[in-house]
Amino acid sequence: MSQARGLRAESDIADPYLRIRDAAHYINSSPRIVRAEVRARRLVAYTGPSGLRFKRSDLDEYMAARCVSAEQPTLKQLLSEIAARELAKRKE
Repeated sequence: MSQARGLRAESDIADPYLRIRDAAHYINSSPRIVRAEVRARRLVAYTGPSGLRFKRSDLDEYMAARCVSAEQPTLKQLLSEIAARELAKRKE
């Protein structure tokens, strides 16, 4: 956002900056959590003339990094596997 006044790079037009309230809504969170993630350096923020701004692509990357991959088993799946092993041991 440090471009000359009134001029924006093409990437800025395609990927507009969001205010903290809009960014929080976009990632289904609260502004307080967004600020905490910025302080913890887990979320990229840009400073503008009236506060923090966020690129939608950065928010997408943040969400993708925190999603459970389809390859990773869920807690329920892990517990089911453990129970199945215990049951198999008892039957032996």
